[in-house]
Amino acid sequence: MRSRGAGMADIAIIIVAADDGVKPQTKEVIKSVQSGDLPYIICLNKIDKPEANPDKVKGELAESGVLVEEWGGKVPYVEISAKQGKNIDELLETILLVAEIENLKARPEREAIGLVIESHLDKNRGAIATVIVKSGTLRKGECIKAANVSGKAKLLESFTGERINFAPPGTPVTILGFSKLPEAGSVFQVVKKDKDFTRLRKINPAKKIPVASSSPLKRMEDSLKENKYKKLNIVLKADTQGSLEALQQILENLKIEDVVVKIIKSGVGQINESDIVLARVSNSVLYGFRVSLSLTAREVQEKENIKPRFFDVIYHLLEDAQEEMKKIITMKEARIDHGELEVLAIFRTDKKDMIFGGKVVSGKIMNGDLAEIERDGEIISQGKIKELKEGKTNVNECSSGQECGILFVPNGSLVKVKDKDKLKSFIIEMQTLANYDAKQN
Repeated sequence: MRSRGAGMADIAIIIVAADDGVKPQTKEVIKSVQSGDLPYIICLNKIDKPEANPDKVKGELAESGVLVEEWGGKVPYVEISAKQGKNIDELLETILLVAEIENLKARPEREAIGLVIESHLDKNRGAIATVIVKSGTLRKGECIKAANVSGKAKLLESFTGERINFAPPGTPVTILGFSKLPEAGSVFQVVKKDKDFTRLRKINPAKKIPVASSSPLKRMEDSLKENKYKKLNIVLKADTQGSLEALQQILENLKIEDVVVKIIKSGVGQINESDIVLARVSNSVLYGFRVSLSLTAREVQEKENIKPRFFDVIYHLLEDAQEEMKKIITMKEARIDHGELEVLAIFRTDKKDMIFGGKVVSGKIMNGDLAEIERDGEIISQGKIKELKEGKTNVNECSSGQECGILFVPNGSLVKVKDKDKLKSFIIEMQTLANYDAKQN
């Protein structure tokens, strides 16, 4: 996120608290700004506090490779108090001076081109993107495109929420009208006709968060990771695309002893019914970052016995994930039996799966369960219930006495199921050693 911000900006203002000094996150920002060769200003805030120590902060900045003008360096430096409004005018003057020195100019008469800062889904208004206009003027009603996402600027809003008809260079603006969420950090441009659009111009695009490589070496590493480590499965929903990418990157890099994170599903928007069901069948922790629960999901969560965990601060979510990983270190796998079904009819047999119907004779059969096929007391096949139907309706579970249709996918080669075979469904659950030993005994 910091690298993307550095790629989008023309001038960076690095704000350091006079009472806290240079923290690890400050050093990360300095590194991002310097690697992008971006002009920047050091802004020392909270100088009104009694414990403020500007000289100490300047020393810490020097240790981090930043020598301010007051200490003979070339980096502009301003001390302010946001609370009292002290020296804000001086900060603005410094920004204008740096802009003049760097010869930062734009052409307001041309068609707009800029960068997507953030994007999110609104349940009432659809895909919404916040952009910064780098050059040209964006006008209401113009056709726009960002990477492979197009749309029309149906509505423009300023940072105060006021509806506007145009946005000149340097203006942050919210756009309603994209067909789907554009990727944060992507270049957007006004186009005359979407069908005539061929290629976006490159304008200092923000650095992208690395995506998983599909190279043979990467696939081999992923395969080894799958087999070697225990996994904390996570279903993740976030309010914006940028937050989601940042969380995914950090979570996927977490590792505590022999436990790693596997993100089963991620997305932008409210936690919905399918998220709840997926978290249950995949034995995942369901995280929501600055999102809420949809009305249908509220009803399903009680039935599925899944409690989503909501966070507003990234570090708090990560701390929770780390605690869950520590629990897994001392856990063992335990089989939880759900139900048994007697096969009554075979509907379809393909090379990789089978569809058959039957009656639940005990317990319940649940969509997504693991399953084994038993014939004359011997297990002939193991696999997973991929789909569960009652009549023509997809269902999540069927209880004792009910008849249902099952799409069964075996783990290995397909062994044809016959009438009177038994299907036993179950899940594998991670349990603490105490609970595991109690159940075994």
